[in-house]
Order: sequence, then C-alpha cells, then structure tokens
Amino acid sequence: MTAGRRWVAATVAAAVLGAGLAPVAEAATSAQLQQAQAQEQQVNTQLSSAQARYSADLDAWDAAVSRFDAAEAQLRAGADRLSTLTSQLAAARTVLAQDQAAVAAQQQVEAADHAKADQGLVDIQQNGSVSFLNVLLGATTFSDFLTRFSFLRTLWDLEVRWLQQAQAAEARLQALEQKQQAEVDAVANLQAQAAQQVVALQAQDAAANAAQQQASQDLQAADGVVQQLLSEKNGLLAKIRAILAALESGSVPWSQVLQDIDALAAQFGISPQLVEAVVLQESGGQTNAKSYAGAEGLMQLMPATAQALGVSNPYDPVQNLTGGITYLLEQLKQFNGNLTDALAAYNAGPYAVKEYGGVPPYQQTQNYVADVMALYRAGK
Repeated sequence: MTAGRRWVAATVAAAVLGAGLAPVAEAATSAQLQQAQAQEQQVNTQLSSAQARYSADLDAWDAAVSRFDAAEAQLRAGADRLSTLTSQLAAARTVLAQDQAAVAAQQQVEAADHAKADQGLVDIQQNGSVSFLNVLLGATTFSDFLTRFSFLRTLWDLEVRWLQQAQAAEARLQALEQKQQAEVDAVANLQAQAAQQVVALQAQDAAANAAQQQASQDLQAADGVVQQLLSEKNGLLAKIRAILAALESGSVPWSQVLQDIDALAAQFGISPQLVEAVVLQESGGQTNAKSYAGAEGLMQLMPATAQALGVSNPYDPVQNLTGGITYLLEQLKQFNGNLTDALAAYNAGPYAVKEYGGVPPYQQTQNYVADVMALYRAGK
C-alpha cells in the first residue's frame, strides 16, 4: 500500500498540528508516523497550490486595476485635447468674424470707388471728344487754351486714379475673401477634429467602464475563491475531527479495515481509494456504526439491501464491505461508469437519479457526492 493510501492518517496529523487538536496517541507505530509525515507534505503541497491560485486571482485584479487606470488617463488626456480644440475653434471663429467685418468694410470702400469711377466715366461720356474740342476751340487766347487743356488733363488723371483705386480695392477684396475661405476651412477642420475627439472620448469612456466592471468581477471572483478555500478548510477540519472520533470508537482497528479494503478491491477490480472514501463518508470507519434510519456497518447497508446482497452479518467488516462494493459496482454499471451518478444512487437510490437525470436536487445527496469525491481525490 502506497503512502497516498494513508492520506487519512497524514491529514489527521496535519489537522492536529494546524488546528490545535489533541496529539495522536503515543501508541502510533513508526510506520504510521512516516505515513503522517508523508501526508503532511501532501497537505502542504495542496495549501501551496491554493495560495498560488489566490495569488493568481490577486494578479488578475491588479491587472484589471491597471487597465482601468490607463483608460482613465486616456480619458483625461482626451478631455484636455477636446478643451484645446474648443478654445482653438472659438479663437478661429473670432478671427473669422473680424475678417468678415473687414471684407464688408472693403466692399463698402470698393462700392464707393466704383461709384466715383462710374461718375468719372459719365463725365467723360458727357464731355466726349466733340465737347472736349468745343472746350478747347472756345478758347480766345493761347493762354486760355492752355488753361482749358490743363483742366481737361486734370479730369483725365482723376479718372485714371479712380480706376487704379478700384482695381486695388478689388484685389484687396479678393485677398480678404481668400483669407476668409481659408479660415472657414480651418474652422470646419477644427469642428471635424472636435467631433472625432468626442467620438474617441466616448469610446475611451466605454472602455474605462468596461475595465471597471471587469475589475469588479475579478475582485468578486477572487473573494469567492478565498471564501471557498476557507469553507473547504473548515469542512476538512470538521471531517478530520469526525474521522478521528470514528477511528477511536471503531470495534475493528482501522489498519485491519484498510487491509480488507485492499483485498476486496483487488478481488472486485475497483479502486481501493474509492472504497475507502465511501467507507469514511458512510460510517467514519466504524464497523459497528448504525444510522438513525437503520443503515448498518462500514458502508451503511440498509437491512433489506444487505439481505438482497447476501450479507448475513452487517457488522462483519468483510461481509459488509463485500456487499457495499457489490452494490456500488451495480450503480457504476447501471449509470455507464458515471462516478457522480453512481455515488448519488448509492446515497439516494437509482430511481431518484433516473428521475432527475443526474444527481438529484437533495442537499444531503449533493453534499454526500462532493464529500466522497473530495476524499477520493485526496486518497489517490
């Protein structure tokens, strides 16, 4: 028999050291002490694994918090960028308004210059070549002719200046209109950037909310793992105390029961660790155990079941184990090797398992299956 088969003794030793239970009896043999030490190492390994799982959950929580912090920082940066764009947009609109006023003023100047130029053209049209000649020919002296000619030249120079001023005003107006269009395009570009920034901020806000929700879920999951570990620890301690009490009160030594289990398991081709787990869960290893419902012996056979299985003395460990193993194998066969269904049938009967299509919703049966599976895994 391997050290793993002696997990009960080692678990008891670990519980004694960790929970303040009474020391193991001084009559324990050297072999039992070695088994207890081996099991203590196994328990330490299991505790290390549990601590590693908890550390992994804490790491997941830290990672989620980091993601949330990063998203929050991006959100703040996006908000700052949006504020900057908003300020730039307001400034651009102010400049645009000023330039629009300048364009309007220049248009008024240009209109006035055009009016002057048009008036000059009217004057020239009204005083065309014939009128000009009449003006010149009407001179009575050469000095008067020169005076009249100088007057006409002055009129012509004024008209030329009016035309030049109109052209310059037109050029200034075009320049202002081009500048205004450029500023309109810049404002539109800033508006587009601001809209994009709003969309980006909304996406970052959604990402931050998702990160926060994920972090909350991770924290709840980590807390659930911790609570589960504490519950498992308390349940294990209670079971160890029950096993200790059962082993101390059994009429047949536990070492002898283990030998019988090994022999019968080899005979029937079933895992001895599985049989041992059922025995511990059913009777706590007491050969003389009897439940309030009338179940008897190591594997707690009901009188009718024991009789059907050919068990004449349910308190005889070999007979009781033989009957219990036979009944367990029947359930495994009936449920196609499904161990949880077979254990549920052993506890609640095969009809209940068939009715519910698996482990029935009875708290006692569900706890029974979970406890036997835990004992079975620990004993491997």
